Amino acid sequence: MAPSVYSSQLYRPAMFITDQLTPAEMLSELLSLKGYRKADTERFKDLRHDKHLCPAFRDRVSAMLDAYKSHRADVYDIQSPRDEGIDVLLSYEYDDGKYRLGLQIKSQHELAQWAKGRDDKFVATLKAQYTTAIQNVKVEHYYLLLCVDEIEYDKQLRFICSELKQFSQLTIVMPRQALALYEMTDYEVNAFVTRILCRHDSALWGAMHEIDGVPKDRAYITLALLCKAFEGTLLLADKDLLELHQEWLDIHPDDDPQGDRISWITQELQGRGLRMEDTLWKIELGELPVALCALYFHQKLMSTSDLLPRLVALLIPGKHMKRYRAGRRRFRPPN
Repeated sequence: MAPSVYSSQLYRPAMFITDQLTPAEMLSELLSLKGYRKADTERFKDLRHDKHLCPAFRDRVSAMLDAYKSHRADVYDIQSPRDEGIDVLLSYEYDDGKYRLGLQIKSQHELAQWAKGRDDKFVATLKAQYTTAIQNVKVEHYYLLLCVDEIEYDKQLRFICSELKQFSQLTIVMPRQALALYEMTDYEVNAFVTRILCRHDSALWGAMHEIDGVPKDRAYITLALLCKAFEGTLLLADKDLLELHQEWLDIHPDDDPQGDRISWITQELQGRGLRMEDTLWKIELGELPVALCALYFHQKLMSTSDLLPRLVALLIPGKHMKRYRAGRRRFRPPN
């Protein structure tokens, strides 16, 4: 039988930071995500600056900082000054001082006005906003997020990059990278940060090792069973397992073309956390992977929200989560 998940060796108050990235470095990683095509950026078409884009990116930056707060005691603040050439201002204290980062966001509607000749000062305004942010707000770095259809506005994008290339404290975030961050959930952002900061933590590494090579739908069911068990539900009917599998299929509809995966999953999990008892399925806590149980309690200490999506984001990441630059380095066992 597996050792108790409450053993002192496994139960620690928080995961350890093993890779020291500053919030500035982490934001750069989040704004460098891969995995989207130019055609995907058509989804920016109807998104407006004030109603959709600014609130969303502010939320993503907040989620990034919340992940830091789970592991460090530094001071962070997010503002929306708007009159200083900045849509989102991130201020933070780190080991060696205080820093400020600014985000300026441009929507497709704004770029379309310029492309149609209705805003001939568009590029001049971009330059002025950068200068104001650097000189008045004193930001260390400035990000310009271009949230437009990358195919339709290819000419305008190339012109902007050419005109602003001399600004040393500026990073231009192209539409594909902007869309990748925009469409991340807060759970995914939190998981992204944790996977980098705590990359070699024994609890995280052990849980990832348990999931490695396991079919994603079975991994999801395993995590769902674990959460249900620790929340007090140990007996499930067939329909309950079907509902859990349907939750996965709602996100990944192509994962069960034959319509029989749940029967295979239940067979594979027998003796690995699931056992038939009369007409019901019983979750056997002692048979669930200890490393997953340990990670559950680590996450529970850091959040009162639903833990299943947090665990899924950490252990079964989506396409952009797999392709970020820092994540290409393979996990190694902790010392």
